[in-house]
Amino acid sequence: MIARETERFQRKINAMGVVQCELISIAVAEQMQSPIFLASLGSVRRQLVASFSPEKRRQVDHLKSRIMVGVTASTFVQAGARAPTKRIVQALHQAFITQTELEIRYQREDGDTSARQIAPHYLLLKYPTWYVAAFDNLRGGPRTFRCDRILAAKRTETSFRLLPKEAFEPSISKNDLSVSS
Repeated sequence: MIARETERFQRKINAMGVVQCELISIAVAEQMQSPIFLASLGSVRRQLVASFSPEKRRQVDHLKSRIMVGVTASTFVQAGARAPTKRIVQALHQAFITQTELEIRYQREDGDTSARQIAPHYLLLKYPTWYVAAFDNLRGGPRTFRCDRILAAKRTETSFRLLPKEAFEPSISKNDLSVSS
């Protein structure tokens, strides 16, 4: 029975990278220093990581380095925030992990919408709101987008090279955030 469970677990790792996403989720929870979950997270993380090859561990570490946790979102942001659709989240996750660009339709705070092609370099959580720090081809430079304002997202086949976090200043500063339009 244990052998079957292990085999099923390995298929998940190889097929979809689900475990990578789980480890990233654990890393975010650890960075948030959530006292409710921290007691068991270390053990869970160690068990998952033990099943990885050294290459998979490097990949997970690379992904974790691209996720930041900032201060809690303001009450103004929280009042207007909503969860992005599952389809948008999936497209964003895939593009983020594979370092491929996204075609998005984005709605600014004032209601204006625009079509953009972005390269999602970093993710930032200002609980409970997620942001993506991306290179925006329309503006020709780094911009930060609130994930719940992405109305549509489609992954492209265009890959990109990761820019250093410093390239996204001042839109991300010491894990704080000012949103660019």
